[in-house]
Amino acid sequence: MFINIIDILKNNVKVCRSKIAFEDEERTVSWGEVDEVSDIIAKNILDLGYKKGSHIGILGENSIEWAQIFLGILKAGVVPVLLNINLKECEIVKIAKHCDVEVIFYNKGFEFIKDQADRLIKTIEFSKIMSRLGSTFEIEKVQIGPSDTACIILTSGSTAMPKAVMLSHENIISNTVSIVKALHWNSDDRMCICVPMFHCFGLTAGLLSGIVSNCCIYILKRFRSAKTYEAITAKHCNI
Repeated sequence: MFINIIDILKNNVKVCRSKIAFEDEERTVSWGEVDEVSDIIAKNILDLGYKKGSHIGILGENSIEWAQIFLGILKAGVVPVLLNINLKECEIVKIAKHCDVEVIFYNKGFEFIKDQADRLIKTIEFSKIMSRLGSTFEIEKVQIGPSDTACIILTSGSTAMPKAVMLSHENIISNTVSIVKALHWNSDDRMCICVPMFHCFGLTAGLLSGIVSNCCIYILKRFRSAKTYEAITAKHCNI
């Protein structure tokens, strides 16, 4: 049994480093490339002074970069807080403060967060945290246990302000392994993620179950019926 989510990623790299891990409408990346980029992100996070247990917000639509940054944050032993892009700007900042977020990583198109977040919360664009800035990351120096918090997700907020939910590595691995076993997913499958990865279903039944099953994960920015149909017919997604 794997101890944490990164152990599963490392196993995929060991078994099939050159196999396509993530794909979108423009490019593909292998498990080896995902591992290398997330190493860079983890090293940059630690070099910036963030320590195990710190909270970092992720703000952006579905993308390969979003997935790589999520994994990079996990490698650093830091806790990603998955921010809902559909909330009002003031709500995002309020939730970030409530979750003790120290910095928000945001993708292009979400620059508004720089103006909304005050001095208590720093902001860094995806491309900057993904650039190689220092030496090689040594994952052995970061100890991540099964009971450590893997991420903080937010409830829908349909009746009140969204509530923050802390999920451990053990919790997520148990959930995703059960999904993969029950549905008989494997490395020959192709998964299309068209629901938000910042929501529980998109994260667990989508991204992380895809990593557990070692299938190719085709990522759409957001749900569009025509794009989803194309993923099934032209990209041969069967999940």
